Amino acid sequence: MSGAKAEVEKLQKLTRGPAAPKDVISELRERELRERLEMLPKDRRQPLLDEAVAHGDDRLISAMLSVPSFVAGMSRSEQDMLRHHWVSKRYPTELKRIELIEKAITDAERAGSLTISFINSLTDPEIIEAAHQSEKAAADALKLVKR
Repeated sequence: MSGAKAEVEKLQKLTRGPAAPKDVISELRERELRERLEMLPKDRRQPLLDEAVAHGDDRLISAMLSVPSFVAGMSRSEQDMLRHHWVSKRYPTELKRIELIEKAITDAERAGSLTISFINSLTDPEIIEAAHQSEKAAADALKLVKR
């Protein structure tokens, strides 16, 4: 189970968003992109972001996702939607794999809990005592019949 959870973490790290800028020049370019987008009305901004996702413009997407939402001039939900849109377009196979592994983990945990509950129900002291008493009563009844 830990291997599956580690795989999910690895895939989630991969699909978190485009790589953040690693040098000052790239960081300044992304800042300029955010400033330009902020100057546009919201109704013009979203089509540009959609186009960037569609055409693989990771620099613009990174500019919007590698900073807190308020710095990007977006609400947290807008930023989450952009991230989901980007990931869905860029990593559809990995997203499906995360979903399947998470379902398998949930199913395995549920099966484990049900198995433990079942085993506990078989080893309930009251049920065992009742079974012993029933067995003793049956043995006593057989002794009476055999006489």
